[in-house]
Amino acid sequence: MRKKTRFVRTLRRQAETEFEFVDVFVLGGVNAAVSSRGDRYLRLALQDRTGSIEAFVWDDVHRYEGVFQAGDVVEVWGRVRAHRGRPQVHVSRLRRLEDKELAEMDPADLRPGLDRAARERCWRTVDGAVERVQDPNLKRLLEAYLKDPEFRGAFEGARAAKGMHHSYEGGLLEHTAALLELVQAVAEVYGDRLNRDLLIAGAFLHDAAKILEMDPRSGEYTDAGRLVGHLVLGVSLLEERIRAIPGFPEDLRLHLMHLILAHHERSEWGSPVKPQTLEALVLHHLDLLDARVGGATAWIEQEGVEPGEWTGYWRAGETQLQRTPLFPQETPRDRPPRAPSIEQELLRAAGEGTDPPDGQQDLAPAPSDKGPRQGALF
Repeated sequence: MRKKTRFVRTLRRQAETEFEFVDVFVLGGVNAAVSSRGDRYLRLALQDRTGSIEAFVWDDVHRYEGVFQAGDVVEVWGRVRAHRGRPQVHVSRLRRLEDKELAEMDPADLRPGLDRAARERCWRTVDGAVERVQDPNLKRLLEAYLKDPEFRGAFEGARAAKGMHHSYEGGLLEHTAALLELVQAVAEVYGDRLNRDLLIAGAFLHDAAKILEMDPRSGEYTDAGRLVGHLVLGVSLLEERIRAIPGFPEDLRLHLMHLILAHHERSEWGSPVKPQTLEALVLHHLDLLDARVGGATAWIEQEGVEPGEWTGYWRAGETQLQRTPLFPQETPRDRPPRAPSIEQELLRAAGEGTDPPDGQQDLAPAPSDKGPRQGALF
């Protein structure tokens, strides 16, 4: 079996040294452009299981333009270097692998995604959340999705986004599982002010149409994704499922539609309406939270920085990120003396909490291991 020797993570970490390499990657994107001098060039994204790196073809562009597309597995001859503080690859040659060569590659080396154990953990979260739904109409609706093998298979392999967050196979499943955990935790905090079942349904349904919006192999948008988008496609999928459930309440249908259509909150982000229920408001903010945490985590990992080091500029968050340092842990001997509590000060003033004379501290009785002593202050 053919083994990869240069992974994206290594290229990014060693970009300052500027070196040449030859290895196999997946093309995550292929875009033609024109430089300020009028020269045509290709802008690529080289991907493997460790992330993605920007790459450019400056020479012999005519040989490659229109020949390669996103999702192709290619052998790359290139030079990695740092440009304005960011790693990039200058590609001198590209060659698409033949079927026989592909069969010799380990697919796990090439495509970022969840392993089987992680997917099973996520499914347990999703199935468990649906199992806890009490509303019979919502439970029947959600089970109709989950018991459809075609939908379940597509959902498991889908990405949650093209590049912002969870942009790998299994990313949609991971994002949905995390969001289900978040909405249930928040529902516990706010109690009867929130409809917990409706939140669970919204968390599961909000991105369900990502299976139609993006090609799972290349990560590129489909025609349906470009022309319609996953919010409207999600409502279409919802309507199709609801039609198969006799007597499904109309007001419940409208609230589910609202959760899907409003979860991006802003028109410039794709939502035709703003959140107008508490459940829609909570869903939007928790969805954004998990997206931002997922995107930031992926960026820190992709940059390969050590604790305390800073990443390059993170476009999605419009900032740089520091990987949290490993703060030194104080030992009891190094820890400064703690200021006395108010209760201790009061006891001291009353003459009940004075310290024993010097040399007698060790004579104080040891606390019992059978539980707190009667009258002890905590």
